[in-house]
Amino acid sequence: MSAEALLEDPDLFLEEPLEPHDGTPVGEGRAQVRRILRLCREFVDLAEEHPSTLEYTPTKPHLAKMLHRLAGEDQYICRKLEEQGTPLNIQQECKLFLMRSKFDDFAAIRGALDQIEDRYAAEALPVLGGPWYRRWRHLAPKAAPKKAARGRPGGPAPQRARATAE
Repeated sequence: MSAEALLEDPDLFLEEPLEPHDGTPVGEGRAQVRRILRLCREFVDLAEEHPSTLEYTPTKPHLAKMLHRLAGEDQYICRKLEEQGTPLNIQQECKLFLMRSKFDDFAAIRGALDQIEDRYAAEALPVLGGPWYRRWRHLAPKAAPKKAARGRPGGPAPQRARATAE
């Protein structure tokens, strides 16, 4: 049940989240960017050290989930906007950095992580996107308010059948 949550936040079950090496608190934007990228680099190192036997390794799909708060835009939309010459937001640019690297080229993947880091370093106050695990939540219909149960305080009184005399 925790697979996607752990991809998004690999140190989820640590008692205290790992802080960036400069001591900046984890929750701040720039510190959070560094933390996410550090975890991604560790993941790439492990993926290279222990190669997958699958034809198409899951390294990039896993990184896409880990980087969702930094590069969580739809790749189709990013490509179309770039083809049209439309200015891209930071998440769209970062999505393209990752997309351009081949799934089995660890040097290119590390280069994409460097580009993402450089792009976020240029932001005065980096704003992160939403979490991977809750990415579709905005599409969910609004829940209707719950009605009180019948016969309970605040709920409608139970209807009783009336006997008719004939």
